[in-house]
This record gives sequence, structure tokens and C-alpha cells, in this order.
Amino acid sequence: MANHDELFAHASSHLMATFGDPTEITITPDGGLAVTMTAILGRVVISDDGDGDGIEQRRTREVKVLRDPAGAHGGIASLLSNATFTIDSQPWRVDTENPAAIETGPTWHTVQLISVGSVERTRPNYRR
Repeated sequence: MANHDELFAHASSHLMATFGDPTEITITPDGGLAVTMTAILGRVVISDDGDGDGIEQRRTREVKVLRDPAGAHGGIASLLSNATFTIDSQPWRVDTENPAAIETGPTWHTVQLISVGSVERTRPNYRR
């Protein structure tokens, strides 16, 4: 095991708190069993793209999850791009349009997530 991995294994609780806001999330591979673990969540970036039929809202965020399933904070050894991430009861998916959507390091997976929805400008169901 590399020095970095040994140090992280011994200090993971402190490092999780230092690197961000550790939050419990659930990852569900397509057709697989859900796995709950602690992750570090990046900020949510919101962009709106509108046309005559309303506004599409794209929410993106970076998430860091550990790779060791047996660790104190849980983890996932290998991550597939078809997994669904559930954060605060909201589903997110891997941003497959981004070529660097999943970066795997010795300790972490860094994942770019996206959630797309619609927004009404005036009152709900105006265009329906």
C-alpha cells in the first residue's frame, strides 16, 4: 500500500471533514443493489437554457467518493457511468457528455454529476 493510502486510511475521518462537507449518499448501479456511503459534495452550479416551451434547468456538481468499500465511510471499488446517485432524495446521474466525468485516483473517485429538470417562468403548468 502506498504511503498516501496508508495515511488516508488512518486519518480518513479528519480528512473527510477537512476536504468538504461529508454527506451520506446512495449509489445504485443500473440493475444493481444500492450502496450507501459518505461522500464529499461540491457546490451545485445551475444553468438555464430556455426556448419557446419553457426553461430546462441543468444542475451540475462534483462528488468525491472513497474507493474502499470496507472503510469506515464506505466506498465503491469501481464506478460505472450508468449509476444513479441519490443526494438528499434527489436523483443525479453521471454527466456522460463530459469526457472526464469519472476520474479514479488511488483513494477517491471524483465524479461529475448532472440533474436536468424543467422550470416554469410564470405559473405551474402554464404551457400544458
